[in-house]
Amino acid sequence: MIFITDFSSPIGQLVSQRMRTEEQPFCIGVSDPQAASELYGEHFDFRRFDVQDASTFVEALAGCDQIFLEFPANADLETFEYFIHYLRQTALQHIVYLSAKDALSLPFTPHHRIEVVIRQTDIPYTIIRPSYYMQHLNMFMRDMLRDHSHLFAPAGIGKTCMIDARDVATVVMTCLENPSTHFNKIYTISGEAAYNFYEVARLLGEELETEIMYTNPSIDFFRSFMMQHGLSYEETNEIIKLHVPILLGLADETDNHFLELIGERPITLRQYIKDHLSDWVNEEEGKAYDYS
Repeated sequence: MIFITDFSSPIGQLVSQRMRTEEQPFCIGVSDPQAASELYGEHFDFRRFDVQDASTFVEALAGCDQIFLEFPANADLETFEYFIHYLRQTALQHIVYLSAKDALSLPFTPHHRIEVVIRQTDIPYTIIRPSYYMQHLNMFMRDMLRDHSHLFAPAGIGKTCMIDARDVATVVMTCLENPSTHFNKIYTISGEAAYNFYEVARLLGEELETEIMYTNPSIDFFRSFMMQHGLSYEETNEIIKLHVPILLGLADETDNHFLELIGERPITLRQYIKDHLSDWVNEEEGKAYDYS
């Protein structure tokens, strides 16, 4: 059985839905199983799990031989490391960890440290390092795009090779369904083309048939603006961290790993935009945004 640690993440939800569709045995760790069942129905095996509460570990992992592990944004790194060390006491035979493409080039990130700790467990592992998710266009950027035709991200003129979360979920599923093939492997997964955000804005404009402007804010201005419009300091900093590698020119390297693993080409940015056009369509005419 496979244990999924983060049902709230885009990849966690995609993997869970695919496991359910394929009738794979799996369970999901959540803080409140009853509330999760009421929200999502009885189709999922929700188990009480809190990475910061060691008393939940035994029952949550009972009967599991694989784990799909993600680092929650609100987790304490030291506590998360303790949980990973605890896994040596379990029957787990495979850890699949969703890291980040910049884990190697930016050793001060939590992902870098977590990768080291996972390798120290001596449990067979697969580490997946995806590049920047296309889904970010539908998350913190969505309202500005939909309501004001502005692409707002602190990425400078740097390029990034975006990947669709659906493709990342496909790689995760492949590693979980054929574990021994992927033991002790690290896969960097990116799109086949790198874009700066001026180019992303142009593609969005072409498909939406309207002009999209990339505002290219500084980090300080971005932080101030997002906090003025409802995000917390911590949430804003998490978004900024996503863009630092792009800003530094460290995110533009493409690869063919998805094609090699899956035998298909990854979803292109243009196709992703076509698939999600309705998310950015505003029937009311947009107006210039007040950046004050």
